[in-house]
Amino acid sequence: MEHKKKIKHIIILSAVFCILYLVLALRPTATELYFSPQWTVSIDSPVKNSPHEKSIPFKLGQKLGYFTEDGDILLCVTFPYKAVISEYGFSTFGTANRVSDFYSQKNELLFSADLQGFPYLSQDKAYVFLPGGTSFARCLPSGKEAWRYEYYAPVSAFASGDVSVCAGFADGKIMSFDDSGKITQDFFPGGSNYNVILGAGISHDGKTIACLSGHDRQRFIVSQEENNSSKIIFHKYIENETYNQVPVKFSADDSVVFYGFSEGLGLVNLRTHKSSEIKIKGRIIQIEESETTGFIFVLSRNGNTNTITVVEPFANRAAEFSFTAEHSFIHADGEDLYTGRDNKISKLTVSRK
Repeated sequence: MEHKKKIKHIIILSAVFCILYLVLALRPTATELYFSPQWTVSIDSPVKNSPHEKSIPFKLGQKLGYFTEDGDILLCVTFPYKAVISEYGFSTFGTANRVSDFYSQKNELLFSADLQGFPYLSQDKAYVFLPGGTSFARCLPSGKEAWRYEYYAPVSAFASGDVSVCAGFADGKIMSFDDSGKITQDFFPGGSNYNVILGAGISHDGKTIACLSGHDRQRFIVSQEENNSSKIIFHKYIENETYNQVPVKFSADDSVVFYGFSEGLGLVNLRTHKSSEIKIKGRIIQIEESETTGFIFVLSRNGNTNTITVVEPFANRAAEFSFTAEHSFIHADGEDLYTGRDNKISKLTVSRK
């Protein structure tokens, strides 16, 4: 009997070992992140009028323009003071502009707005920040003013979304407007000893806004429009505060909001209300999302050292690399990552294998 029990135990242990072996053998092996260089081109290359499905904007130093996925430079314009650019067009301006001119990707005048100030472009939406910095106006493609909002405190943060826009002010006020100019949210987050909005973002559906608010008990706050008022759905005190303006950006599906702070990147999952942080050296300049791969690309700068950090959902640092440049940008599209540094643009394919 004892011998039979030993044989039975051996058979059971062998069966368990075989099952574990099969399970482990069938599990996929760990994959690695690959950066495959595709091309590098100088923005001073001869301009080509090549057929293309879409063009990508760039701004590096005192030059801006457009290029294709294949690395053809479609336009390169030098500007003396400041400029804004989007997929829709661009505008250059000085300190004493009497009108605001907006140009197409082919450097043709789209329209002139009879407004003095600093232009702002987000996709095909044009705004002008009026003299004094406390007011702004929305411009129609005809050049006419659609609506404006006037206030007494300077605008300290601004973001335009698909169907709405939000603005933060130096006195700690945060607001959102729909495309017609109707106010949808309007409140003071408070909670700090010195109130100022240092960064603001708005969701694609226009119902949620987020901001970095205040000094001395600085907070990151997310609020939603509810019954014609604002409901704070998340807030978090920032331990090591920043005095700089920071980017705030919602993911493509509005499920996560990203923000810069003194020590790196903050993330808030708006479905679970859980938050996380990723330490990143330098000041965060840009946050880009690839809707195809789910990668988040973060461009940070510390002096002339620029670092690109790749983040995977929810808050996993997948990779990072650095380069030296005075001016830089990133643009994510599917598996492709475009990086600009001084007078060059490169294309990389980012994938897991």
